[in-house]
Amino acid sequence: MLKQEKLDNILETVNTKGTITVKEIMTRLDVSDMTARRYLQELADKDLLVRVHGGQTRIYLFGCTVELKKFAQVPF
Repeated sequence: MLKQEKLDNILETVNTKGTITVKEIMTRLDVSDMTARRYLQELADKDLLVRVHGGQTRIYLFGCTVELKKFAQVPF
């Protein structure tokens, strides 16, 4: 699986479940702890998710949930 596919997988999971943990990313994508954390930091730096203690969560704007998959398709 390519890196972008892994990042999309993370965003899709967060969009569906509302949250994801580093451990879950490690298991689902077969990556190391540090790689999972780098992926999450990359997505957070692009404002595609919010990192919180114990996991990551969706971005909320004005009380509405942002559809992360659609948001993620915006070219940077």
